[in-house]
Amino acid sequence: MDDFLATKWKFRIVLGLLILAAMLAWSILNFKIAPLAAGATEADMIALARWTNIALGSLTLVLAIAAIFIFRPLVLGLGKQYEEIRDTQERSRALVESAPDGIITFDQVGIIESFNPAAEKLFACSAKEVLGMSIQRIIPGYRGILEVDTEDSARIKGIGRELVGHRWDGSTFDMDLTVSELLMGERHLHMALIRDVSARQEAERSLKESEERFRLLVELSPDAIAIHSEGKIIFVNSKGAALLGAKDESEVIGRPVLDFVPLELRQTVLERILAMNSKQTNVPILEEKFLRMDGQSIEVEVAAIPFTFRGKQAIQVVARDITRRRQADADIRKSLKEKEVLLKEIHHRVKNNLQVITSLLDLQSDFVADQKALEVLRECQNRVRSISLIHERLYQSRDLAQVDFPEYIRQLMAQLLRSYGVAPDRVTMKIDVTDIRLGLDIAIPCGLIIHELVSNALKHAFPGDRPGEIRVGLHADGDRNFLIVADNGVGFGPKTDYHTVSNLGLQLVDTLTSQIGGNIDFHGNAGTEFIISFRQG
Repeated sequence: MDDFLATKWKFRIVLGLLILAAMLAWSILNFKIAPLAAGATEADMIALARWTNIALGSLTLVLAIAAIFIFRPLVLGLGKQYEEIRDTQERSRALVESAPDGIITFDQVGIIESFNPAAEKLFACSAKEVLGMSIQRIIPGYRGILEVDTEDSARIKGIGRELVGHRWDGSTFDMDLTVSELLMGERHLHMALIRDVSARQEAERSLKESEERFRLLVELSPDAIAIHSEGKIIFVNSKGAALLGAKDESEVIGRPVLDFVPLELRQTVLERILAMNSKQTNVPILEEKFLRMDGQSIEVEVAAIPFTFRGKQAIQVVARDITRRRQADADIRKSLKEKEVLLKEIHHRVKNNLQVITSLLDLQSDFVADQKALEVLRECQNRVRSISLIHERLYQSRDLAQVDFPEYIRQLMAQLLRSYGVAPDRVTMKIDVTDIRLGLDIAIPCGLIIHELVSNALKHAFPGDRPGEIRVGLHADGDRNFLIVADNGVGFGPKTDYHTVSNLGLQLVDTLTSQIGGNIDFHGNAGTEFIISFRQG
């Protein structure tokens, strides 16, 4: 455009000079040559006319050449400017047509003159349907040019408020509106740039609701919650302020986080903070100490997680005062220890009382001459000893609720061999027991069952000096335990049912098995075998 203007001024200057030269030439011809023609001959007049024509022709030629050199750039410049204007218009039209935002132009009174495809999509209508209508038909919130800010004419006043666009089908959407002035020749138009912000505003509302829920969650949390960044506390809830001994949150916010860490733990906590920020790893729940504002140390259970807070790297800490819980735990442990000691003492005294009974039976046997009566007394002593042995195992054990049954069986078998005076090299004991622990209500009946069956084998399975083997096994299969007592002695015979045998010990076995909810599987052909199954626990 600047080149065009320069050419235009050149043309005016040169054209003026040529006109001035033509006027001078005409004056010379009229005022210098014309007087000479009065006294000239005909031949001179012909020569004068020839030279005059030559001068005028030369002047015309000069003017034509000057016009060519002057008007040619002017015409070419106008054509170039026309092409540029047309290209600019095409680009502007393409830009408007492809713009993702709605673009509407309207005149001073609000009559719509153009409507791009994005606007058609926003308002669910075609350009033909709205051209010639008022802008307020689709944007009722727009109140005309009076609302355009004179200091910033590109933005409509009140742009921060929610404007609502009305679609052709009657539905509405939230929109952001920007209005600009356009000068089209002598006409003043307005261009509205419209953007659908429904999704953004919905996201903002969801974010606000989420923030409000988070705020309520934090404020109503029974745990202390704090956030620290760059070594200083930038947020704390009311529970956190109370935990640290502050009247309100303002007394804590802005203070260094290490102010609330005991001196001996500060280096450890500082290293942990640096590791969390560099590696972005969480701190699992652990027990630590906090330092209150009054200098008192409190026991806390704390967890921490790194995250971004207001654009800065920060760490969120959740803490719970466990001072009372620690005290309660200590009281419970103390109480359990006292009860453990008491329970051990009870088992010890029961065992001593059973030994007293055994001793009484032993003293009584000194005054009994009948052999059968002596045998009955000895069986009673052995039964009492088997029960006493269980109580002895319990008060010597760390677990006062369950008996280490494999060890109990070994001690019981050795005791029975001594009681019946059987040489270990004549009748051997084979014990096959897995690591099973039984409660007291199961252990005592099982101990008595083993006592009765092993005693019965020692008395009847190996008559004379017959050697043999007694096998005791205990193992688990699924949810059931299996107790096996077997010998390779003379047995009961192929047709003998142990229920028909008149024997107190076998009757006790049957009764005790029912007591623990078990079943007996009996085999008496080659020796005897009792398999007793019962549920665990």
